[in-house]
Amino acid sequence: MAMKNTFSSPARRVILTSTAAFIVYGSWALFINFSYGLSIALWACFAQGISSTLSTLLITTLIELFFTQFGHSKIALLLSGLLPPTLTTFIHAAMQWIVRTPDITITILPSVVMGYIFSALYLRALIYLEEE
Repeated sequence: MAMKNTFSSPARRVILTSTAAFIVYGSWALFINFSYGLSIALWACFAQGISSTLSTLLITTLIELFFTQFGHSKIALLLSGLLPPTLTTFIHAAMQWIVRTPDITITILPSVVMGYIFSALYLRALIYLEEE
């Protein structure tokens, strides 16, 4: 019951997942770029943390919007699963390019892959919550 209450609000789901994204993917960027020096690693960390937060906000907001507007139609499910994470790939790359991260691909790869997985799981969770 407590788990359902925690995730019953779209705003709560968005805030919790966005915060987790900042911590997880910012830490990854710090780790993967540390060999280039602390300054570069910190810039990569903050850029990835911010882009992951923005990406998670975008993914969750678009999925919630598509789900609310179009329900379970195949096109809505397809748009929800593919469009948001594809758009956010560009956000990640742009943020890392702006801060001149030396290894952009390896820095953003976990966020990009998990963006697609997250979209599918988030969508499935919405369907589950609706069925209860």
